[in-house]
Amino acid sequence: KPGEENPGEDDNKPGEENPGEDDNKPGEENPGEDDNKPGEENPGEDDNKPGEDDNKPGGEGNKPGNNKPNNTIEDDDDDDSEDSGDSAIENTTPSKQEESVIIKADYKDQIRGYISLVQGIITGSGNGYAKWKQTNGSWWLEYADGTWPHGQLTSTGQQIYKWERINGAWYAFDADGYAKNGWHLDAGYQSWFYIDINSGMKTGWQFIEGKWYYFNPVSDGTRGKMYADGYTPDGWYVDKSGAWDGKPQQKK
Repeated sequence: KPGEENPGEDDNKPGEENPGEDDNKPGEENPGEDDNKPGEENPGEDDNKPGEDDNKPGGEGNKPGNNKPNNTIEDDDDDDSEDSGDSAIENTTPSKQEESVIIKADYKDQIRGYISLVQGIITGSGNGYAKWKQTNGSWWLEYADGTWPHGQLTSTGQQIYKWERINGAWYAFDADGYAKNGWHLDAGYQSWFYIDINSGMKTGWQFIEGKWYYFNPVSDGTRGKMYADGYTPDGWYVDKSGAWDGKPQQKK
């Protein structure tokens, strides 16, 4: 299984204080979990975002209150698009109402299993499906052929994550094969991303630990990338840590 023979595994990995302690698979909504999400301490990563001196992103500071940025940029998300294909494959990951979601498969990949061109990998039970699994409190994905996605480490020990779209949401897997939760720096993109293990990669304006951040919502090869040290497309300034500086919107 992922990470079983990896030195340093005893360190706090993302997901070890997992929001899945009640066996809730990624994609579920679990009230109260946000208080202690796994991965918030970013084990194995530099705690400081580019441009930060001491404070972790989202630390103490003035909250924007009611003067939050307007989310005027549309999220280029085609998750709601209707799938093509003839066969309806049942996604057995529990939803909030514990009801099954029907996702149509467009084809079957020998390694990853049933695939939707819009939703990505379709998880389910039985042969031919990828499956979410949990080891030592951390989530990982088992492909249909029994292998799993995993990233790699650079020569300097930085993570280059393996990204997979699963049931319509994007997840990043580290070199040990575990799904990332919370903040993470992807050396491949040289940028910060934020993932909620229950709902996947975040885009657009997100209020995280008392501060507003903006993540690219456009599917241009860098979707989900955090904006920093400049203006967002809708005219708000974010500092080097990626946080909105609290100042009024600038006219373009």
